[in-house]
Amino acid sequence: MQTGIELAEQHLETLESLNALSIVTRYPEDIDAMVKAFKRKKVEDYLKKTKELLKWLKKDKRLKIS
Repeated sequence: MQTGIELAEQHLETLESLNALSIVTRYPEDIDAMVKAFKRKKVEDYLKKTKELLKWLKKDKRLKIS
């Protein structure tokens, strides 16, 4: 699907990482392993990058993000 939105490489990498993480969190049997694997610094990094991506997306008037 073409949206006409051009993503910077850093935003594309963030989306790819978040997509991979969302797959892991869908399966409860993997949650314990995931919790052990994710240290605070790593989680904070994901949160920071996600906030940056959301801020960037909100600037695009074609998107209806509140």
